[in-house]
Formats: sequence, structure tokens, C-alpha cells
Amino acid sequence: MATSILKVCRMPSAPIPGNEHARLLGLRSCGLLDTPSEPAFDNLTALACRVCGAPIAIVSLIDEGRQWFKSVVGLDVRETPREQAFCAWAILGDDIMVVPDARGDPRFEDNPLVTGSPGMRFYAGVPLRLSTGAKLGTLCVIDTRPRNVTPEWMADLRMIARQAEAQLELRYRAHLLDECVRAAQEAARAKSSFVANMSHELRTPLTAITGFVDLIGDASTNEAQRREYLGVIRRNGEHLLGLLNNVLDHAKIEAGSLEPEWMPCVPATKLSNVRAIVVGKAHEKGVNLTVEARTELPERFITDRLRLRQILINLVSNAIKFTPEGGSVSLEAFYTPSNDTLHFSVRDTGIGMTAEQIAGLFKPFSQAESSTSRRFGGTGLGLSISKSLAELLGGRIKVESESGRGSTFTLELPARSEPGVKLTRPSINCDQTHFIPEDRPDETVLREHLAGHTVLLVEDGLDNQRLISLFLRRAGAEVETAVDGVKALAAYQKAKKTFSIILLDIQMPVMDGYQTIRLLRQQGATMPIIALTANATKEERDLCRDAGFDDFATKPIERQKLIELCGRWAGQEAKAGA
Repeated sequence: MATSILKVCRMPSAPIPGNEHARLLGLRSCGLLDTPSEPAFDNLTALACRVCGAPIAIVSLIDEGRQWFKSVVGLDVRETPREQAFCAWAILGDDIMVVPDARGDPRFEDNPLVTGSPGMRFYAGVPLRLSTGAKLGTLCVIDTRPRNVTPEWMADLRMIARQAEAQLELRYRAHLLDECVRAAQEAARAKSSFVANMSHELRTPLTAITGFVDLIGDASTNEAQRREYLGVIRRNGEHLLGLLNNVLDHAKIEAGSLEPEWMPCVPATKLSNVRAIVVGKAHEKGVNLTVEARTELPERFITDRLRLRQILINLVSNAIKFTPEGGSVSLEAFYTPSNDTLHFSVRDTGIGMTAEQIAGLFKPFSQAESSTSRRFGGTGLGLSISKSLAELLGGRIKVESESGRGSTFTLELPARSEPGVKLTRPSINCDQTHFIPEDRPDETVLREHLAGHTVLLVEDGLDNQRLISLFLRRAGAEVETAVDGVKALAAYQKAKKTFSIILLDIQMPVMDGYQTIRLLRQQGATMPIIALTANATKEERDLCRDAGFDDFATKPIERQKLIELCGRWAGQEAKAGA
């Protein structure tokens, strides 16, 4: 084509479509720009010339600043500027655009393609769209003389255009399939790495637990050593529980079934508790840990206390893990009244990250790089869960980092302060060495426990059965046990209404908890029946309540919570009986 095609002119340019971003994304997804000629398109342009009796036919794709020809007959160029493209106007409509004589059309009369080579006079273009609705370009025919069209002629051009559309859609779907395959392969690699990391993370505390259990049974171990070993066993057991909770939380987040429990939270207590939980890790690592309030904070605010603690412990533990001996980690809290926001900032002098590593930081099953898990351990779920939990609480996590210079993670949360709450600058209790429960226990339940009550415990795991029985008996209850639903029914039929409470495991052989409670209720059991299960999801709670359970206790069983739960229901049963 002559050089005049590229000259600047004063013709109007076609408006940009409202879905331009999505349109260009669809165009690039087809993977056709700047590719060689293909018979699948060349046959269609040749057919269009023959059917329409036109010297020029093009499959034109409208790129950001150009129109590029995937197939062209009658011209020796492959692209022109977008502002000169008739097709840029054609993609604005839904049907064929016909220009009988370009010299009589104010949009095109000054167009270099009309006034210069190739001397366009007639144009007819059919928009080519994907199934998404994005119009990528046109199938068009061009003539150097004015022409009129017939309905039959237009119908033929539309049919040929539909075949060009089918080719575009095929390429688009192939691209989507490739993306899905790549994503699946990446997910498979990430999850394989996660399984390997999880295996390591589980085996490490299990090794400590089994090893120290053996030492406790050794005759040469003295009482002081036994107490020390019991502390090691408990610490590693809590680590195991944390790993499993991470996996469960990730599953609940993916299923959209995680719901916050809103309640008052005291920032000073929260900061002291977080410090008490992680300070041992810092000392073991030789890392200096500081926790402080940089400004006045609301005395209390509304949030999910458990999830806030989970986020902060995760961020501080990560900072300690990635900070070498002799380094420092700080947890600082501050409040900005202008937007009623609480900030919890965790700063470390650790290994830091590159911008590329930060970009993939919050993806599940991933860490900054593949060697990270080998050097520092971890499952790659903690930060992903923390980000989701922060958003669940109405906040966000910001990251600043430089490779080799450390990192800063800042949790921002809406303060949600209650009316009349004062601002104070709390001091952190650095002498506190254990977690202080933020919920006050029911003093009546703790004092009276379960004296005078009989509990039927239905649990197929003999070790768990023995443990829970000990909890209940030490609280004053009489306990009868059964290992499955059939034996539970037999025990109920024998004792009838002498049980104050029934604790019923969900997953059991012979007859599960759901089947058992239905039969118990049918036989007249009106006492409180509490489900015992390791599945702590909202769906499981709903299933239990629908099946007739009065309440729900999750494993691993915490002694105080179990006694309080049973005491509360036993008290209600006693009042009902009176």
C-alpha cells in the first residue's frame, strides 16, 4: 500500500467501545495477533470475494492502536492505524455496517484510505464477536467503486462471518483451556509441595511427643524432668492442633462458611496475650521481641477476638521464623481517630522479600520461594488464611518489604468502638508468661460442676472415651459409657430418664450419631443431647441442630469448656424437672 495510508488527517475517529478493556483482553486471549496466515481464515476471505464480487476482503482485528489483518485478499499490507479503520466503526454496532460510497460519508470522506491508495469507496463489515459479547474485529469486503447491496448478498456475508466467528471462538476456548490446564498444574505442584511440607510439619512435633512420652516412662527420669517433658508434649500437641486448624480454616474459607463471632475485645489484653504466646519462640531463636502501644487505643472494640489473635500470632510467629538470631521483631498498635481504624504493625529485621515474592505471598499453599519451606518450615497457608480473616473482619493486611532488609506487615481493622469508650495508652505486661482467657467463665458452673448428675458418654474412640470420662468424673458427674449407637440405645432403655445429659459422638461404627439421636428422640429421650465431633464447620452445626441435638462440642475437647457446657445444660434440665 502507498505511504499515503499513514499520513495524518482531520477525519473523525471512531469512539472507543465501553467494554474496551474486556474486548482487548478477549482479543489477546485468542492468540492470533501477529501470527502467520492460516487456511481456516484465508478460505473465508477468498469465499467472501467470490460471493460478493469484491476485489478486497479482510478478517480485521482491532487492536489498541491499529487494525491488524489476520487474513487479507487484494491488499499487500497487514495493518493500518486504528483511527483510519472503517472496522473500528463497524464493531460499535451489532449488525453489518454498509458504506455505499465513502466519499459521501462525513466519517470517511477525508480518510487516507479513501483519498489515497487503495481508493476505497464501498465497505461492508460484519462484527466478529466472542460468546462473551466482545467484538474483536470484522469480516469485511471492500471495493474501489460505489455499490449497493441486496438482502441476499448481506445474508451471504453474515453466514461467512459466522464461520470466522467460530474460528475466533475456537481459539479463545483453546486459550481458556490452556489457562485452566496451567492453573491446574500449578495448583497440583503447590498442593504436592504443601503435602510434603505438611508431612514434615506433622512428623516433627509427633517425633517430639512420642520421644518424650518414652522418656516419661523411663525409670531414670525424675519428677522435675517429667514435668519438663510434659510441657514439651503439650507445646508440640498445641502446634499440631494449630496446623490442623489452619487446614480446616482454609477449607471453611474456600467454602464461604466461616462466620465471625462479634464481641468486645480489650486491645491491651490482646497484645499481652499475643506476647505471652510467642515470646518463648523468640527467646529460643535468640530474637528480641517488643510489644507496645504507640498511641492511645480504645479501651475495647468489637471484633472476633479469636480470629484477631490468630492473625496476630501468625504474623508475629512468621516474623520470628524469618528473622535470624540477634535480630528483632516488634508488634506495635496505634489508632487513627480520623478514620476510626486500629493498626497492628509487625516489623522484623529478617530476610525480607522482593516485589515478585510479595505478589505471590497470599496465595494458598505457597511461600516466597520453594526453598523457604525447606529452610524455615511451614505449610504455606498461614498468610493466605490471615488475609482472608482480615477481610472477614472488615480490614486488610498491607506489606512493605525489601530483600535482605526485613519486612513490615500491618493489619488494619475498623475500631467499631462502643459509645462512651475511652481512649487510653495501655502498658503491655511483659512479665505475663501464659495466656489469660478473655472470657470470664461461669463461676456457678465452675463451683458446682456436675455433682449429682449422670452423663451417658457415647464415644467409639477408647482413649477419648477415657479422657472425657475423667474430665466429667473430676467435675462430680457419674458417667456411663457406650462405644456405638446400638449400645447407647440399650443403655438408655435400661436407665430411661436417669441421665441428665447424653454426649453423643457423630462418627461411630454400627450406628452413627445422627441415626442414634433420631431413635433416642423417638423413644422419648427429652434430656439434653450434645454432639461430639471433629468437624467444626457451620454446616455440621446446622446438621446437628436439624437432627435434634441441643448443642455442639468440637474435638479436641477442652476440659473447662466441656464442663461449662454440660453444667449449663444439666442446670437447665434440673430446672425443667423441678
